[in-house]
Amino acid sequence: MRLCFYNPQVADILGLTLFAALFFPGEVGKRKRRMDFLLDVLRDKKYETAIVVDGTVSSIPLSRLGPFFSSSRFVRFFSFLEAYAWCVVNRINPLKQAIIFSFGRLDPKNDFLFGFAFLGKTFLDEEVVERGFFKRFRGAKALHVTHFFDNTGLIANNVKKTGAKIAVAEVNLKNSGYFNAYFGFIDSVCLLRFVLREKYVSKTEFFTRKNKCVALGTLAFFPEANKSTIDHFAFFRTDTLHPMRKVIFDNRSKLRIIDSLIGYQPKPRVKKKGIISLFLSNFGFAGKEYHGFNIVDVFNEYRMFIASEENIGLPSVSVIEGMACGCAYVGLDDPMYADLGMKGGVHYIPYNGTIKDLVKKIEYYQAHEEELRKIAAAGRRLVREHFAKDRVIRDFFEALEVVHRKHISRSSTSDA
Repeated sequence: MRLCFYNPQVADILGLTLFAALFFPGEVGKRKRRMDFLLDVLRDKKYETAIVVDGTVSSIPLSRLGPFFSSSRFVRFFSFLEAYAWCVVNRINPLKQAIIFSFGRLDPKNDFLFGFAFLGKTFLDEEVVERGFFKRFRGAKALHVTHFFDNTGLIANNVKKTGAKIAVAEVNLKNSGYFNAYFGFIDSVCLLRFVLREKYVSKTEFFTRKNKCVALGTLAFFPEANKSTIDHFAFFRTDTLHPMRKVIFDNRSKLRIIDSLIGYQPKPRVKKKGIISLFLSNFGFAGKEYHGFNIVDVFNEYRMFIASEENIGLPSVSVIEGMACGCAYVGLDDPMYADLGMKGGVHYIPYNGTIKDLVKKIEYYQAHEEELRKIAAAGRRLVREHFAKDRVIRDFFEALEVVHRKHISRSSTSDA
């Protein structure tokens, strides 16, 4: 099986796009993306891979430059050049990496086409989807669906037209009501777990830490008038992706046992900029650190933490980061954590989703320090073993191999 990355040069979640490299040369552009560990799959050559570029999209908003630059012929030409630039920017040798520009070079019996449905432009436009390789390909194919709260209905409709039946996510999204409402045509979800970065380590003896819970994360709001998140608002009837973060943030002065470091920074409305002014306004920009504080030190300062889940059914990557630092995690009693290999009461502290039960659980473990220490220690061992990069990649490829074999078997049966 050859894993073929579909239009990776426009995926904002995988490496640095050419757009980010040009217009955000500061820290914002350079910070790690969640899927950056997959770049090592392309660099290391341990697995058979290819990059597939069908000439339909670019990370650069070419439409702002005028009709000539937004024509399908120019976009096709530019995206081919962009693919090589993307490789160089992300330290992938384009001369040693198979890059496919022709649909005829794809092998439906050997290739597994893998792309990103969100955080990119590939599945936003119906015309682009119709012209793209993903719809035409009859071999095994799957799409990563993280951040699917944005333009959910639009992208789901376009993905459905491609015949895709397999999704990829950190947890089994078939347990998510929101996911099933829009992606009910997806048959199964392949797990691609978070990867733990090396900087997250335990540096402080457990009993010297503050016997409190620290709340972390960014509080994101989706106003009802926001067109890209209108589906999310209609389904949940709430303007936030993280309801418990909002509860904690709103009651931070009353919750004495929880120290809230939840960030809230509403985005001001800005006028749409042309591509030149966008470049000039961002050139040399040095972005601030994402958290505004040393997150590893914070995890090592407390015995417990909460990094609330997205209401669409996805956990935060902070879960494994805090646990790796020896801090006990408090999270929902939900199947998503079983998907991560976590057992309630063993690797983390489960609660029922109410602020009352959250406070109750924190107070209990404040009074039962040895039980809390054991949970923190078990959680730390789990994430250091279960979320190591090589293991995550190996498990992912093994899962894809199973899907690939089933697809080939079904295809052979139908052909007969």
